[in-house]
Amino acid sequence: MTRILLIGRGLSGKLAALYYSRHFPDAEITIVDPAKEGLPVVGESTVEVTVQFLKSLGLGEYLEEKHLHKYGLTYYFRLPKAPGADTPEYIQHEAPGVIRLPSYNLNRFTFDEEIESRISPRVRTVVGRVQKVNLPADPDASCVVEV
Repeated sequence: MTRILLIGRGLSGKLAALYYSRHFPDAEITIVDPAKEGLPVVGESTVEVTVQFLKSLGLGEYLEEKHLHKYGLTYYFRLPKAPGADTPEYIQHEAPGVIRLPSYNLNRFTFDEEIESRISPRVRTVVGRVQKVNLPADPDASCVVEV
């Protein structure tokens, strides 16, 4: 059996888990992560090649339904805060141009939740930090990871 260990459950680790779960459906996938709550999450603007990768992971329809297109440069202008409003409002302006492939402005909270829902049934999580990795010279021997 193929066993895959990923270090870190951030966006890269989650996308790697989704990739491996799609391309190696019989693999045992484990992520080691310290599971710190409240870490900052920022929005992401994708580039076209990233969108091609995300679509290869089966996320094309989801991106179209839940996230905004990004057409080249996007500008956000803060509007004056309305009385009683908890957060400021913004107006969005897209720079004109012809874009051959779409890209997106991702809402990272919803995007991360979606990726998590897709990998959770297939991926085991170990809470902790990797302390040491022993890679043997023999490629058929098992790797030893100390958490």
